Order: sequence, then structure tokens, then C-alpha cells
Amino acid sequence: MNTRPEPQRFLSAACLALALLTPGCSVLQVGDVAPDYVDASTHRGVDVLAFDAESTTLASGGWDGKVALWSLGGEKPDLAWQAHEGSAQGLSFNGDQLISGGQDGRLIMWNRRGQERRSVDTGSGITHVKILNELVVTGHYDGSVRAWTLSDFHKVMHLDLHGDILVAALAVDAQSARIASSGYDGRIFLMDVSGHYEELESPPMDAVSLSFVPGGKVLFGGGWVRLYRWDLTASSFGTISTPHWGAIAGLQYLPGEDVLASISRINDSSVFFLDPVSGESVRHFQRQSICGSAIQVSPDEHYLAATGDDGIVRIWDLTKTTAE
Repeated sequence: MNTRPEPQRFLSAACLALALLTPGCSVLQVGDVAPDYVDASTHRGVDVLAFDAESTTLASGGWDGKVALWSLGGEKPDLAWQAHEGSAQGLSFNGDQLISGGQDGRLIMWNRRGQERRSVDTGSGITHVKILNELVVTGHYDGSVRAWTLSDFHKVMHLDLHGDILVAALAVDAQSARIASSGYDGRIFLMDVSGHYEELESPPMDAVSLSFVPGGKVLFGGGWVRLYRWDLTASSFGTISTPHWGAIAGLQYLPGEDVLASISRINDSSVFFLDPVSGESVRHFQRQSICGSAIQVSPDEHYLAATGDDGIVRIWDLTKTTAE
């Protein structure tokens, strides 16, 4: 079994080649904010990060199928366990429980001691896992978006949207109960848990990350060096230039600061807080040594975590950092 989705495996190979050609890419640059905690010993490569609602614990999912939990403020994981065969690619907390999804197609609920509480074999590799109120929403290798009850993993929605091409990004908004998906087919869909969906205007290149502004009226996407912005009230679409010079693989809107946390890959592994209107850098953090894959900010916006194909998990205490 391959341990990465085919498009991601290609991107990883490209990242490694570029890293070898540009040996200075891992050097801390002037103006970069160095992380407070760095762990390079837990994973070979990491696809996904997730914070709990209390902003006290970080979870990471690796290419080797391992899931790890950090208590924020500590320098090493408290616990790591084998969760999946193949890569662990989706993680979301639900109270004291952690939901994971993997390349093996299994959706699993764990307690914080790494003990399995519930699982279902979905029959298709899972690319993303999101919690939406009392449901788990999953993206899949077969291009489908599905929803499951948290109580017993009963499937309540199954939409075949992306034509057997894997789901590249998935976003949910609790206030509006909206879901958005993008695929490597270049198509973007907006849907709700009743199964109603509509296709949004396609961006010029694949959106490999998505994030709603709370309330669900605006959707942002990350593409090749640019942000995409869908105004869902006005039914308008636009692109925004950024300082990234690769594909924006991770994206999260932060309402407290009104910025977009972002990380990129291929030609770049930079970590920025971006102005959502101009796309300009508000903060510039230390980059990954090779391709970035995931970025997450804790719900209280006190911690930033970033990771990538180098397997290094970097954590910043944002209460200690200042803008450039």
C-alpha cells in the first residue's frame, strides 16, 4: 500500500528535489519568528494537525499511521500510537475524544489514552475529517464527501462530487452548517448535511486548502501562490496575490486577529499570517525545511503549529511573539 495519496507523493518528490537544489531553504531568515518547541523524532512526515477546544492539546497524524498527542507547553508528545495502516490524514477533537481517518479507509474514535472506542470501515481512503455539530464529515479518495453521526458512525450523507478524483480540501462552518470541498478535478462544491449542494466558480488552479470565515458567508481557498475568495452572499469570486511562491497547502482564518494562517509547499515552505484583503504578510514565521503540509492555530489563538514532509512539528506560543 502506498503511504501517501498519489498527487501528494508527486508533490513530496518535487519538494525533496527542490530542497536538494536549494540547501539554504531551511535557514532561519531575518524577520522570521522562531518556534518555541520543535519535535523531529515522532513522525517521518506529517499530513494533519488538530487542537482540542480547550487549546491545551495538539494532535498530529503521520505518514506511518501514527497519531501523537502533545500537552501544550511540553516539548515532546505525551503519547503516540499506531492508528492506521498507511497515512493518518484526518484528525478532529470532540470533547475528550479524538476522531481520526486514514488512507486505510477507517474512521476511528479514540479516547486520550489512545484506546479505540468506535470505528467503521468506509471502503475508501479518507483524506480529511471535520466535526460539524453532531456529525463527522469526511473527504475521500473516491471523490466523495460523507457525513456520519458522532454517536454511532451511522452514515447520513454520501455525495459523489469529484468524479473518482480525491478530495483535496474540506472545510466546515458550525454557525451556518455549511460544508465546502475541493478536488484535484478543479471543482469546488458548497453543501449542507441534508445533501443539497451547488458548484461554485472554479479557480484558475486547484484549491488545495479551504477555510470559512465564521458565519459561512465567505470561503477562502489556497492555490498556487494565490488566495481564492468566494463571497457566498454576493456570488462573487476573486484571487489575491500573496508572498508565497508555491501551493498554499494549509489555510485557517483567525477571527480574533482577522488574518489567514497559511503554509505552502513545492517551491516554498513558508509560514505566514496573511491579510485576507491584500494578501500581504502580517507575520512571517520560521519555514519548514522542505514542503509544508499543515498549519493550525488553537481556538484561543494562543498557539500556532505547523508541519510538513520533513516530519518536524513546530509550535509557537503566540503570546510570546510580536509582529515583525
